[in-house]
Amino acid sequence: MPWEERAACAKEQFDPEIFFGTTAGDERRAKAICGVCPVRLECLSSALVDHVDFGIWGGLNERERRGLTRRNPGIRDWAGFISERGFSRLVAARGA
Repeated sequence: MPWEERAACAKEQFDPEIFFGTTAGDERRAKAICGVCPVRLECLSSALVDHVDFGIWGGLNERERRGLTRRNPGIRDWAGFISERGFSRLVAARGA
């Protein structure tokens, strides 16, 4: 089964617009869903590899993903990179 089909946002009846919303409330709701998603790693690494410009993917918005790629140029294996560091360290470092 593809990771997209196992995603929390695909299993539940969430309005997909919150993942592309323009309000802080939408972003908080989307990130909360991502926070308990079993395929968060796959989602975020896919967005990083594909240079997705819009929306919340794997719990990070587009600004946070751009910062991550800017701070870590040349990463090819984003899933390995994120797994090695862990989401908690990644989130803590995103403000740096």
